[in-house]
Amino acid sequence: MQRQGYGRIVFTSSASGAFGSPEQTNYGAAKAGLLGLTNCLAWEGRKHGILVNAVLHTAGTRLAQEMSQQWYDEMVAEVHPDAAVLAPTHDPSYVTPVVVYLASEQNTATRGFYSATGGRFAKVVPAVTHGWFGPLERPATAEEIAEHFADIESDQHGYDLPENVIDEGRPVLARRLQQTGSASAGA
Repeated sequence: MQRQGYGRIVFTSSASGAFGSPEQTNYGAAKAGLLGLTNCLAWEGRKHGILVNAVLHTAGTRLAQEMSQQWYDEMVAEVHPDAAVLAPTHDPSYVTPVVVYLASEQNTATRGFYSATGGRFAKVVPAVTHGWFGPLERPATAEEIAEHFADIESDQHGYDLPENVIDEGRPVLARRLQQTGSASAGA
């Protein structure tokens, strides 16, 4: 792919890897690892024309078929008593179109996670709340974390959507420069 300056990689992750699912710890952990792989490989591939994305599906798989009927019934009941109406959309053919598109020449997106659930297709974004800034001159204490935990979790001021770990640090640096009165705070 690097030599030809073009490529498309689509990983098959799972909603269980991004959001969790009872009775699927090992599966969810493995599928979450694919999200990290997608992120890193997309950055490495971008300069070579290689686009990398992941699909987080809820399609019925052989693994799902091995789960007990009791587990399935409990999952459906927890979602909604009428959730069984979605059963036909668990066929893998409901996921195939987004995979085909992401692998096509038409696609220009990279480093994306795409949900394919119940016939709905959506982008899934890792977001960071604005959080709480502890003291700069010393580490925060566990007690301070407890005191400000509502601020840490709050989405009242929106989210940052970092592109990578460097990008995640940019608003933190800007805020700290502002707090210290640094001349380069606006740079």
